[in-house]
Amino acid sequence: MPQFWKNFATIGLILSLGFLIFFPRLDSLPYRGEEPRRVVSSFEMLQSNNWFVPTIQNQVFLSRPPLQNWVIALTGELRGSFDHLTGRLPSAICTLLTALLIYYYCLANLSMLTALLASLCFLTMPQVIQLGRTAETELMFTFLLSGSFLLWHRGELKQWPKSLKWGIAYLFLAGANLAKGINQAPLYFAAIIGLYLLINRQIRELFTLAHLFGLLVFCSLVGFWQWGFVHHVGAQTGWLMHAGDVGLRFQHFALKNYLQHWLNFPLELLAVMLPWSILIFAYLNREFWQKCIPDTARPIVIFCLSAIAITFFSVWFPPGAATRYYLPMYPCFAILAAIVLNTAVAPIANLHSGALTWIRLGPFLAKIGVLVIPLCGVLNFLWAYSNIQIIIPPQPLFNAGMFLVGTLLIGLGSYWGLRLDSAKRVYMPVIFYSLFAALTINLLYTDTRLKQYNDVENQLIAGLQKVPKDYPLMSIGQVPFDFLYYYMLHTGKTIPLVTYEQLINQPHGLWLYFFAHQVIPIPPLAEKLAEIETGRFKKEYSQTPVDKTFIVKLFLL
Repeated sequence: MPQFWKNFATIGLILSLGFLIFFPRLDSLPYRGEEPRRVVSSFEMLQSNNWFVPTIQNQVFLSRPPLQNWVIALTGELRGSFDHLTGRLPSAICTLLTALLIYYYCLANLSMLTALLASLCFLTMPQVIQLGRTAETELMFTFLLSGSFLLWHRGELKQWPKSLKWGIAYLFLAGANLAKGINQAPLYFAAIIGLYLLINRQIRELFTLAHLFGLLVFCSLVGFWQWGFVHHVGAQTGWLMHAGDVGLRFQHFALKNYLQHWLNFPLELLAVMLPWSILIFAYLNREFWQKCIPDTARPIVIFCLSAIAITFFSVWFPPGAATRYYLPMYPCFAILAAIVLNTAVAPIANLHSGALTWIRLGPFLAKIGVLVIPLCGVLNFLWAYSNIQIIIPPQPLFNAGMFLVGTLLIGLGSYWGLRLDSAKRVYMPVIFYSLFAALTINLLYTDTRLKQYNDVENQLIAGLQKVPKDYPLMSIGQVPFDFLYYYMLHTGKTIPLVTYEQLINQPHGLWLYFFAHQVIPIPPLAEKLAEIETGRFKKEYSQTPVDKTFIVKLFLL
């Protein structure tokens, strides 16, 4: 088969598996975490026609710059709705684009098989699957930031014109900055590329016209938005957008918080990239390093390892850092894991047990999967049949049966894949594992979460039926974001945040009375119209008291 058609077929395979993992039932689960605030601020931006300043309840929202808001607002305008699918589509698409980016980068020096494995390793990392199906910023940021340094390095390997190399890198970096602010993206890019230039004694390239051109691209794009934002909110507030979330990482200064984070974070990071994170330890074996890594792969291995080394401290040191903050580096882990997997394709002579262990680990994991994947289906079906709740609720029996059939077929396919020739024996189990990931997230995970998550939407619909249509809904305090989102979805309006002085100027008013973890009495001159439980989990699955939002009719004298 000609090389072009091989590439075309491989890209089609990556996109097909990615679609099966990320797109079915994408809109099934209610919004959680930061999802509703991202969509509400996008809706308000479209309504106000102010594309510089994100707002929530018509108040400036100092969380991050508005690139994701622009994309969600455009998606909502095209689809005619700001439903769950509108908010989550950009993340799912960016996840697939990141997989294609990894594939394209790997083809610079690695085989098509290794590039395919790297893309699939990324798509099947547990945290990528989780966040790639949400309306949060992480996957858009990951695509843009990893694209900046991976495309720069590909340009270096393939000897692109220097202006093109720097221009594309800074274009992606500007996008990353507009997605999540200036506190991470420029620092990562400068550290990764600066270390590479220092190691290769090319530091003078920073003082070329080509690099200046790249800087101009970055400053023009970011500067245009920053100028507009400062123009609207003032200079003092203008820079808070980039630092609003950073201080949260250092809230706890007790030594025990630092020690606990330093011990736990590496383990948590390995867990959210399983099973591929295990393979990274192969690079600690000297013989594996010397004999098993092809010469063509060494520049990519060194670049990825140095990128991880220079950036890891930024998330390991702050006690408030979460593993998702390191998501832009997951493509490097996926590439390194794929190179280890690929060493099983061709036998390497005269190796000792240490290096052989890592070469054989991939096929060993595949053999384990032949047994473990069907076993998961059997145990899950028995759990659903018994209908016993063990921490989380079981699946509906019919869906558990579908999951069982799927896992049995995947197990048979994996067994068949192990009997093929050496190259297919490496990548076929990874393909079948991708199908298992798709089956798990779309059936098992989604079904159990649907039983656990709080149904704010239907509570709100019932509550709004008790509210006169000609009464405005206002709030003195900030409204819970999930309540605010579903109110916006069903009314096409936001809820203005007002002061008490503004409220008393209304002849009659409706306002939200929100409390967390405690009972606050309704004011005497008020009538409670509706009581709505907000927050992620239902009462029986929540580890903390459930928050409530009251819709109250306030009578003013």
